[in-house]
Amino acid sequence: MRLNQTYTPSNQLNNLLITLEANKKALSLFNLSDKLKFNLRRRSLLHSAVYSARIENNLLTPESFIASSKSIEKLEIQNILDTLNWLYSTDPTPTLETKLIKGIHARIMHNLHSEAGQFRSEQSAVFNSAGVAIYLAPPAEGVKPLISSWIKQIKESSYPIPIQIAISHYQFEKIHPFIDGNGRAGRLLTTLLLKQHGLDLYGISNLEKYIENHLDGYYDYLAEEKRDVTHFVEYFLTAICATQNEALDKLKSGDLEQVKLFPRHQEIVKVIRDHPYATFDFLHRRFFAIPTSTLHYDLQQLQKQKLVERVRATRGATYIANR
Repeated sequence: MRLNQTYTPSNQLNNLLITLEANKKALSLFNLSDKLKFNLRRRSLLHSAVYSARIENNLLTPESFIASSKSIEKLEIQNILDTLNWLYSTDPTPTLETKLIKGIHARIMHNLHSEAGQFRSEQSAVFNSAGVAIYLAPPAEGVKPLISSWIKQIKESSYPIPIQIAISHYQFEKIHPFIDGNGRAGRLLTTLLLKQHGLDLYGISNLEKYIENHLDGYYDYLAEEKRDVTHFVEYFLTAICATQNEALDKLKSGDLEQVKLFPRHQEIVKVIRDHPYATFDFLHRRFFAIPTSTLHYDLQQLQKQKLVERVRATRGATYIANR
């Protein structure tokens, strides 16, 4: 495999680059406190972890993850979330190097794979749903030199930074350095690169949800075997812009009360908002892993903050969210 991928400049790419730069400046105008950034990021990282796992057929949602008991699916998401939290709690941002790449993989595959944190030692391929190999990864002995060249290319590239990040994601997935977990590792490394260059908006936008909602395009463009990967670059920058715009729109709305809540409380409010006049029994079924007494306490706290209203005081009371 040769790391010689390129792109063709276009008006669309130029407009996307302008939007990304404008979004960075727009965020700075909000003058967010460190505490508010932390709370915004806490919710966003939860969603990033959930949707990164969902891209690879994990069926949990943010709500069911919080409510679920121990399972492989929950562990997959928890590992990603722990790694994201580690990434954002490390100052300065870790430097991209082979040791870091292996370390990230070790974290996300902890207790999930016996070769967590180790480059593959055997041939690997990508299979479709019918079990047919649609992509044959480079030989195992080529992984280490390819990763070294990949890191060097990222650091020395003269391409606009967002375009280089998009190309690097394409290349990483083609190198396929691990037996399992390449998608999760690749998306975390993309988060690292976006963070290094201030394109992550403090971690409050999550790229993974966009990809999960536009999964066909993601895999179709990754599957293209061309030196010119303009299609993938356009897709990837569109995804970054869309998620940034969504995050900025929420800030512009001024509705930041929920941001101050713990993730579990945020999800309870969301469920009640999506299901007006929800009964306690309904909520308990949605959050079955939360003890009854704890859920009662959560609802009382949300009522005190006037985010949730109890409609009837008698048995069979229902709850609505105050908008």
